[in-house]
Amino acid sequence: MNKQPGELSPISDGLHPARRKLAEALRAVFGTLPVSVRKYAASQGLTASNVTRYLKGDVLPPETFIADLLHEAGGRPEAAAELNELYRAAQDAQPRGWGNATRLRREVAEATRRAQSAQQLLAAAADQLAVAQARISDLERECEILRGHRRRVPRAAVHHYWDVFQRSCLADQRMPAEYVAAIDQATDWIVEQFDVPDSAEPFQARVKILIPVGAGKTAYATGTVAKAIDSGYRLVLVLSPPFNAFRTQLQSRLSDVLGGPGVLWLTGDHHDYRKVSAGFELLRPSHDIASLLVVKRTATILRRLVKDIADVPGRQELPALILDTDGGDLPEGSVTDRLIEDLLRLLPRAQHVRFADTRPAARRTAHEALISIPA
Repeated sequence: MNKQPGELSPISDGLHPARRKLAEALRAVFGTLPVSVRKYAASQGLTASNVTRYLKGDVLPPETFIADLLHEAGGRPEAAAELNELYRAAQDAQPRGWGNATRLRREVAEATRRAQSAQQLLAAAADQLAVAQARISDLERECEILRGHRRRVPRAAVHHYWDVFQRSCLADQRMPAEYVAAIDQATDWIVEQFDVPDSAEPFQARVKILIPVGAGKTAYATGTVAKAIDSGYRLVLVLSPPFNAFRTQLQSRLSDVLGGPGVLWLTGDHHDYRKVSAGFELLRPSHDIASLLVVKRTATILRRLVKDIADVPGRQELPALILDTDGGDLPEGSVTDRLIEDLLRLLPRAQHVRFADTRPAARRTAHEALISIPA
């Protein structure tokens, strides 16, 4: 026979309304069982005093108690949903004493898990976007070629500097052959975006390279410069992060490979660009010597370059490459951003390549070809 409510101690008059509703609902379910509090407690491995406290509302029961009680009573799913709602309300009624912190910790853990999953999906979407944007850029350039607006730079007939770089990479197994092949393929794509050095109508390609930390930015930069020189570019300006240590390291790595009689270095391991007008006087579109500079991406240095290049005779016909290895996006309209644009205006045959972090929010300018380098 079902028990009568009177068999249980009455609920305290001062109990919070939310806790009272939960206690009354639990009593209603317990009242359908044909056992006493003591026998039910024994069957569940509990003490009778704890079961009494749960049913009086003095102590918030664990969720397992509610689930087991519903199971023993053959509760319907809607009854479980109602009890769970009452249970959450009771938790919120007395945060400090009713285990609300435990529930909040679980919710925070679940929110963290969802956030991590969302970040993974976002990273995957960013990779897919980079691939799609690169494909769009390819198609746009194919359309320009079909319309007769420009010609692609073909693979150089003589690729002396690329061969030097490739041998350096493979020497003593310093780099795996597969990695060098990946650089070869990527730099081919990059240089193919460039205008032909002697084209009738100059075209400035803008290429953005998304590359993760540790993927070998310097190797990709060196390969790009080597192929640009082999293709006929006669001025190469490499921008480094604005710190002497970074500039010196980049200068050293590049000059180790790109040296010899066909290259004139206007900067060195221990000196950034100041004023080398004598070197600029050798710049000629048809000259066999390529002039190279590695400079910090700072307003002071770029102002000097803008001033000196403005005085170079025949600069409008000079095939040039401006390669920015800093990695971070410049604020649009900043002094440094404007100075780089000034250089591009002074050198209408200059191609602009920049390395960037693999952040989805990184700014991409209009008509900028995009390639994503895998980690």
